[in-house]
Amino acid sequence: MYIAWLLIFVVVKFRGSFTELRDRMALPQQFAHYNLIPFATIRVQLRFISRGWAWFNLLGNTVSFVPFGFLLPLVCEKIDRLWKVLLAGVVTVALIELFQYFTRLGSLDVDDLILNMAGIAFGYFLMWYITRRGGQETQ
Repeated sequence: MYIAWLLIFVVVKFRGSFTELRDRMALPQQFAHYNLIPFATIRVQLRFISRGWAWFNLLGNTVSFVPFGFLLPLVCEKIDRLWKVLLAGVVTVALIELFQYFTRLGSLDVDDLILNMAGIAFGYFLMWYITRRGGQETQ
């Protein structure tokens, strides 16, 4: 369910209209947006933090990937270390960003990658804490 939600609402940014989705994809490539300067978008959002769109973007890009970092080591036994989760995360997020850029369903933004990876790391540490604490209580 998490993967379906992630694909529909985060990757494709479906807003309830297939017509709107088709129209976004039909935009010429020159309308595709990208940012390759780390923290450029984040700085702007922090400057306008009192506005709803800034909070939505900062928290949305972080919180949306917490389940990724939490669930991945639980469902894939071989991905049991932070570096493995982060490697899987950076590959996944990079593919998402490229998909959004080439389909024009979003923008390619290195700051999205940074925020997504922060969410993944937080999710991993949350999972690690809960599983370690749970193991201590049974002893």
